[in-house]
Amino acid sequence: MNNLKKEILDQAVKLELNVADLYLLYKDQFKEDRSFWKKMAQEEKNHAALLELAKDFSEKFPKEIIYDNLENLKSVNQEIEETIEKYKQNIPSKKEAYEYAFNLENSAYELHYQKLVTSDSSDISIRTFQKLNGDDKDHADRIRKLIDSHINV
Repeated sequence: MNNLKKEILDQAVKLELNVADLYLLYKDQFKEDRSFWKKMAQEEKNHAALLELAKDFSEKFPKEIIYDNLENLKSVNQEIEETIEKYKQNIPSKKEAYEYAFNLENSAYELHYQKLVTSDSSDISIRTFQKLNGDDKDHADRIRKLIDSHINV
């Protein structure tokens, strides 16, 4: 695997783990929704594991799968890490925290490789990223339902 692909996949794994860490923080800070955030964190960890496996077949990736702006991916990871530290120091309102999670799941960086989500392929690498993308959209939908049912907007 070339260095750029490895670094991109490393950052993608880090992104999933950072989101999992954020959700674990929410699990501790918002106890009434503890099971929701615990499940979401586990799903993000599963995404990281899938991406770790993807490293084994990364040489076969179609060009569209590799996110080509490494600096943006690094920036998003840094922003999530800073938000986690900020939220540890000062617990945000439920609305602020949950809206942040919703926006994160919908962001261009968290949604995996949009060009591929509508392609019809039996290629395992494409199907892996289609699954991740579908899970991200599902997460966003579930967070929005939680916001709508529990938080006065």
